[in-house]
Amino acid sequence: MKNIELSSDETAQYRRMWEDILDTKEVRDLFGPCTLFLKNDHGETVSAYTDGTLPEKTETFKEEKLFQIEERFWTAGAIINRDQPNSTGLYFFLSGLIPFLKRRLQEQYRIGKEKDKRYALMVQVTKKFHSSMKAAAVLKEIVQALEFIYPDSRIALHLAQDWEVHSDMGHIDCSFGFQNINEKMQQTYLLGQIQTADTEKEGISVLYIPLLGKQGVYGVLSMEAGQQLVEDEKERDYIKTLTDTGGSALENAELYQQSRTLIKDLQLINETSHFLNSTRKFEETVESMQRQIEKFIPESRQGYILMDDVRNLRMLNDEYFQAPERMETIFRVMDYFERNHEAVFTGDLLEEPSYHFDGFRSMMAVPMKQSDELKGAVIVLGIEPKTFTFHQFKLLQSLVHHSTLAFMNAVLHEKLEKLVITDHLTKLHSRRYLEQQMSDSLNKENQGTFLLFDIDNFKSINDNFGHQTGDSLIVQVGEIMEQNIRSQDTAARWGGEELAVYLPQTSLEAGRKVADRIVRHVETASYPSVTISCGASSWISGGETTLHDLFLSADQALYRAKREGKNQVVYEI
Repeated sequence: MKNIELSSDETAQYRRMWEDILDTKEVRDLFGPCTLFLKNDHGETVSAYTDGTLPEKTETFKEEKLFQIEERFWTAGAIINRDQPNSTGLYFFLSGLIPFLKRRLQEQYRIGKEKDKRYALMVQVTKKFHSSMKAAAVLKEIVQALEFIYPDSRIALHLAQDWEVHSDMGHIDCSFGFQNINEKMQQTYLLGQIQTADTEKEGISVLYIPLLGKQGVYGVLSMEAGQQLVEDEKERDYIKTLTDTGGSALENAELYQQSRTLIKDLQLINETSHFLNSTRKFEETVESMQRQIEKFIPESRQGYILMDDVRNLRMLNDEYFQAPERMETIFRVMDYFERNHEAVFTGDLLEEPSYHFDGFRSMMAVPMKQSDELKGAVIVLGIEPKTFTFHQFKLLQSLVHHSTLAFMNAVLHEKLEKLVITDHLTKLHSRRYLEQQMSDSLNKENQGTFLLFDIDNFKSINDNFGHQTGDSLIVQVGEIMEQNIRSQDTAARWGGEELAVYLPQTSLEAGRKVADRIVRHVETASYPSVTISCGASSWISGGETTLHDLFLSADQALYRAKREGKNQVVYEI
């Protein structure tokens, strides 16, 4: 039987339909050479088949509308030899074929409609793919489309990274990373090609499909379904087309999110660098870093550590990190930095016995390095296991890298500031710093006492013992002064062998006790033994006392102490 009018896949399907329901030899024996045809409701010949060679004397058998499917009328007919005696039998033969024709046409219509439905779904899903810039939304569309077409299948996702798909697709298995995966899935991920595998369930197989983009494979979708479906090449092609389209959309969404994230990261780094470069104080530097880190890691505990040239550690901010029981762990972190020159990213501290921070399970630790020398570290802790993402870890590294110079500048500024406000010989504060502290006290507080000391007979000490001994005695007196005052008090070198102490919020009587104590201790503790004299002045709120008044009164009192025998404290009104 030969198809005399084939122009498309649809026509070929009709040809196969005739071949399936007709016995060619039986038709030839009954009716001789003839042509059978099928027309649609527009009078168009959908398919026509002939058997044998028709003679010149032929006629078209009477056409009749045999049946209706989906509001379409179909007509069957035949062309036979006019002299063929069995022409009436051909009519009954065609009538008997009606149930078979109807069933096959219905099947073909169903298949065509299914294809139309799949095509429409593909178009719809593709539009959604490319209108969404979120990876999780793209993955959801892929899964929902496959579940709609293959409702009896079981789908799982194995993704290269966490795109936060759990909340929308809690009914499917979803894993991240490709550790501990089977060989077929590994091949799918590495080669970017579909793989199949049998299961222990009879008649059930697994299809592994790569989520493939132009730049690589972003995951693997596994689909457990009937063996016949898995082995059907057309079904696999359709699934691959769908997942490839989804893979490209996933890649675009990921690149879009990466670009947005990169812009935000650069803005954060630029903002941080700008502020850090505009400040020179440790407190402001640490506070700025804390605020910036909290923007992308809101629930965390941050520790800032500096290390000097002799490995002394200085905790800059958090009392938690300053606790003695945590120093051993912090030293381990610093040792790791010195040996390995890389940051630490730990998802579960219980699996890292070297690092123990009670109350916390996750840790990121990034070294501060300058000219390849370890200068400090930033440690960020999370309460839950796997609190931090790899992106947060990389961003923290960038922030620390850009902020290290600011921290080192703060160290240098602190040293320079200390040099400016510190006397080189005694390491006491400078006179200028003392005057500033006293000025602030006069403006903000209620009272205070100023003590001015002078080493007795200092010229003779230099003459008899030398200037080196004289300098040593000045240092000793300064140390004794610091040992006998509070942390909020200020001791300074006033000039030459004169030293001074300011006691904020201290009455004259309390100040005299401090002065008496210092005078006695200098006489007994200095070597060679010397004595000192002291002039004291004080102020209380409500008066109009100035700095000059306090200095002048204390100087006059000191002169009187010298004149009246030295080694004593005198108060001058």
